[in-house]
Amino acid sequence: MTQPTISFKPLYLVSLFVALNILSVAASTKVVSIFGWGLPGGSIIIALVTIFVGILAELYGSKFVSKITTLSLIMSWIWILTMAILVFVPRFSGWENQEAFSSIFGFSFRIGFAGLLTVLVNFNVRSFINSTKIITNKYLRNYTGSVISQLVDSVMFTTLAFYGTMPNGNIWQIMWQGFIIKMIIELVFGLFQPAIVNILKKYRFDSWTVEVK
Repeated sequence: MTQPTISFKPLYLVSLFVALNILSVAASTKVVSIFGWGLPGGSIIIALVTIFVGILAELYGSKFVSKITTLSLIMSWIWILTMAILVFVPRFSGWENQEAFSSIFGFSFRIGFAGLLTVLVNFNVRSFINSTKIITNKYLRNYTGSVISQLVDSVMFTTLAFYGTMPNGNIWQIMWQGFIIKMIIELVFGLFQPAIVNILKKYRFDSWTVEVK
């Protein structure tokens, strides 16, 4: 009798994708400075995630990317809503960090909303460019998708997340400085994207299965 199996196609990639998206929401509650240039902390993670989207779109197509993007958004919102509920749960009398907790995790709700709208546009734009092969050259296609998706991310997310919380001049500064920093990250890591896709296609790690006992 044949033993039933569970396929890992491509479970490890989905798990990493979802984890990175949740981390990006938490990290974006802080605006960091890199050599004096400002950007949301989660933007660095998002820059890597968009490369990840390109890899997944090459391997499995835009429909698959759309499904796991939806999954990652659901998981992110479970985390955001959990933190939002904990903000309003009465604190224990001996715990003195309620104000700091509320400041960070209360703000994560707005970050999550901004991220939701941005992701819905951003990832679908990137996966569409990669999967439809509008641009025949693989390297040019990757970088075109990177520029467009990161421009969308910088403008939409920064405006929705931080408008009204700081002077408009600072918001504009975060937009263009963050965009440049993220593009540098993508230009560097994007060089390895075709090689990663070829390795995954060659060894087919996504086809691993285990027997169910």
